[in-house]
Amino acid sequence: MPTLHEQWIKYRDTVYPNGVHAIQEKETHQAFVAGALCVKSTITELAQMPSAQAQVALQKFYREIDEQIQQLLQLTKSRN
Repeated sequence: MPTLHEQWIKYRDTVYPNGVHAIQEKETHQAFVAGALCVKSTITELAQMPSAQAQVALQKFYREIDEQIQQLLQLTKSRN
């Protein structure tokens, strides 16, 4: 399983294939880590739910993430 740092590098290189200014990279990295914190919080909440309820909540969470990814991909394609 990739580390959070490895996932960050992959994300950065996907979103900014031509490189990025250091300040923008720092700010994007901070947002990436904030996203990881949100995922951690969600996982903690899911772990405390009954199994059936957790499965429904996890599916909803995945759908929301997939929608956000699609929006990000469209934005990235429009920039390049």
